[in-house]
This record gives sequence, C-alpha cells and structure tokens, in this order.
Amino acid sequence: MPKRKTVKTTVTKKNKLKTTKDKLKKEKVDLGKNFFELLIENSNDFILVVNEKGLIKYSSPAFYSMLGFTKSETVGKSAFSFLHPDELPVAKKDYRELLEHPEIIQRVTLRLLHKDGSIRYAFGRRKNLLSNPEVKGIVLNVTNITEQKIAEDKFKKSETLYHDLVETSQDLIWRCDKEGRYIYLNPAWKDTFGYEIEEMLGHKFSDFQTPEYAKRDLKEFTKLLKGGAVKGYETVHIGKIGNKINLSFNAKYIKDEEGNVVGTEGTARDITERKRLEDRLYKSEGLFRGIISSTPDHIIMQDEDLRYTFVINPQLGLREADMIGKTDYNFLKKEDAENLTTV
Repeated sequence: MPKRKTVKTTVTKKNKLKTTKDKLKKEKVDLGKNFFELLIENSNDFILVVNEKGLIKYSSPAFYSMLGFTKSETVGKSAFSFLHPDELPVAKKDYRELLEHPEIIQRVTLRLLHKDGSIRYAFGRRKNLLSNPEVKGIVLNVTNITEQKIAEDKFKKSETLYHDLVETSQDLIWRCDKEGRYIYLNPAWKDTFGYEIEEMLGHKFSDFQTPEYAKRDLKEFTKLLKGGAVKGYETVHIGKIGNKINLSFNAKYIKDEEGNVVGTEGTARDITERKRLEDRLYKSEGLFRGIISSTPDHIIMQDEDLRYTFVINPQLGLREADMIGKTDYNFLKKEDAENLTTV
C-alpha cells in the first residue's frame, strides 16, 4: 500500500508539472502574438502582403492611413492601383522578376497616390514568401519617406537655383583655402582672365599679381583669416596675356562645422574699364585746366543753386578754394549779390 501511494503521488506531481508547462507555453505564445500584433498595428512603417496576382491580402494601418483610405478600401484591391502611373512599367517588371526568382530580396522606392491625388513616397524591401504556408504572399516592409523626400527636393531646387545664379553671374565668385589657393571659381573668371578655370584652381591668388600687389594683398588676406572682412577693396591682377585687370573685392572668412577658419570667399568685379575712363578724365581735366589757367580772363562755373563749381583767376582777392561750393552771398553785399543773380 505505501508503495502504491508513492506511485500515485509521483504521477500526480508529473501531471501538475506538465499542466503548468503547457499553460506557460500557451501564455508565451499568446503574449508573443499579441506583442507583435501591437507592434505592427501601431508602427509608422507599414507591411503589405499581396498574392501572386498582386491583390492585397493584408495591409497594416500605416498603409491605408498614409494614403487616406480605409482598410476595406485596400484589402482585395490590386497593389498596383495605388502606384503613380509612371511607376507601373518598372513595378510590374520587378514583380515578375520576384515571382521568377523567389530567392532575391528587392529594394524599392515607390511613388504612391493618396486618395486626394497627391503623391506619397515610400522606401522598403520586398520578399517572395508564396511558398511559406503561413504567409503565402509577397511581403513588403516599407517606410514612409514623404517628408524626407519633400525636404530633399526643396534643397535640390534651392541648390540648383544657387548654382545657376553663381554659374551665370558676371561677377567673379571665388573661394580660397587658408593658403590663399583657389578652390572654386565661377565661369566669369575665364572671361576676365583668359585662363581656363582648371589652370587657376590650386594656384594662389598672388600667382596672378605683380610682387608689389601680392605683398600688399597677402597682408589683407591674413587679416581676413583672423575674422576680418572687406568691401570694395581695390587691387590689380594680371591676365593670361599680361594685361592689367583692376578688381574690386568683397570678401569674408569661412569656417568648417567645428568652427575653425578654413579659408575665405567672396565676389569681385572687373573695374578695369572704369579705371581707364577715370584716368582719361583726369588727364583731360588736367589738360583743360592747364590751357585755360594761362588765360588772364576770369572764368567761373556754377550749378543750379548758383554755387561755384569751377573757378579760374578768382577776383576780389579770393582763392579758388575759397569760392568752390559757395555763392555770391558769401562774398558780396546782399544788394550786389541779388543784382548778379538777376543777371
């Protein structure tokens, strides 16, 4: 009898242990299923399962909410119907390839159509699991990249606009490293200097100057690297055929992402023709003044306010400098000045 009781107790303990293990196993399975369902249902990424004909068997909430549809409006529909028309030829070709070669994993970037007709962008992977008895479909794991794509497009448009403005500018646009070597020049440099851009890149700006101007401008360049800036700085460079080029520079220092000064950049304008005209005017004015200053006559010029702008052989014991910018009222009695004004 004692032996039988022992056997019964042992069997009872084994049954209880088996029951407990089965219960824990079932709870574990239920926990895992619920856990992954919650992950999928609340994820911003979406999962799509389609059959061999491309009809949607399952779509996670992120898919139909991203496109403005309800679940009933997506399940059973062709996955291709949600694609932008321009995507269809390549998408169908890739789909046929996936059916023929189930071992491959395709990476896809898609343009999807929202219910209101606007475009959404998505990126992900596509895998053929038709042979898997628990799935029996093509599975897509996809991320919504619409905001990222829109930001990238805006940046590209801005970059293109900036590039076009720089490349077509008649002003000289440039960038130098810390040693004063050109690392960027826009096409206007070729028109002004006669060199191909590649012939100038990598060379110091001082290589295109006389020693006198190079020495002066290198001092200014050192100031720039210390945090300075210049506007309307005039200097002289030498073109490919040895011609003198007068330039007016605007420049500032540039920093890298860590805040270190790495060079300078700015714009320059060719003022050679303006300088030529100024020199010619100065010489002509000097010649004119030399000729008329030899005359004994009193010669004056006044503006619309009757202020003296030019005086030769001033009278009343005055000097030319005493009269320029002034009127007769500054030197004569009011009555005499009014008489001259009337005349």
